[in-house]
Amino acid sequence: PSRLHLPLFILVMPATVLSLGSHSKSRLGWIVVILLAFFAIPYLFMNPIRPLVGPKNILRQDRWSQYFMDRPVMVPYTELGEKLLALPCERIGLVSYHDAWEYPIWVQMQSSGRQLFIQDVLVRNISNQLEKDFMPCAILATYPLEGERIEYHGEVLIKSFYMEPLSLFVSLDYGGLR
Repeated sequence: PSRLHLPLFILVMPATVLSLGSHSKSRLGWIVVILLAFFAIPYLFMNPIRPLVGPKNILRQDRWSQYFMDRPVMVPYTELGEKLLALPCERIGLVSYHDAWEYPIWVQMQSSGRQLFIQDVLVRNISNQLEKDFMPCAILATYPLEGERIEYHGEVLIKSFYMEPLSLFVSLDYGGLR
């Protein structure tokens, strides 16, 4: 079962409750409840991504590590966050695809207490018209971008960090040299 099964389980729940309610005094109702509880145990305690028991259980892992339980990219996100927080600017452009995993970046920025403004840039659809008034001092890409530099609204940004799958390009005005 995955998160995609959740809507199905929610839809089936009222029928299950009504069915069990009509058999609440009989053995059949109790047998069904016990069986459902028994079959839920492996998924509850031995979930391969976020287990409740074992050496890597969620009770022993810190929150940051839990974000990466099923994605082995903690080091790039951690190092990128340190680079972003070291920049003397607050306007960050974000280049991503439709299903990019940018959540850890937002968590890191929010937990730092620093006020950063992150906005999508280099958008390839009609919403790219909204980019006109935004000039970032750095652009973060959640997938590999080719080249050592990019140009955005006439400004040159130099690649200052790359670790699969993340890239960071920084304006020359803000230390965009390696």
